[in-house]
Amino acid sequence: MLSQMKKDDNNSVSMSDFFNKKTGLFIKYKRKELGLTGQDLAIILNVSQQQISRYENGTTNITVTLLNKILMILDSSWSEFLTFNELTDRY
Repeated sequence: MLSQMKKDDNNSVSMSDFFNKKTGLFIKYKRKELGLTGQDLAIILNVSQQQISRYENGTTNITVTLLNKILMILDSSWSEFLTFNELTDRY
């Protein structure tokens, strides 16, 4: 996993960038699994669709509080979130 975080000797990915990407993948996966559009999730969270896109692409930091809210909306648990990230680390 740590080897995946490093781009090369001069340009390494920060832990927060890595976390943001993995979190975004999970949000997008669960949203689509539930048949929600980015706009649907944006309306529920009272943010723009562009903000949802930034979360899903891992370009914006997400707070633990907001992630917890998203997990509840997506009918997911922290356990499912962490397991998903464990599984995607393997591939």
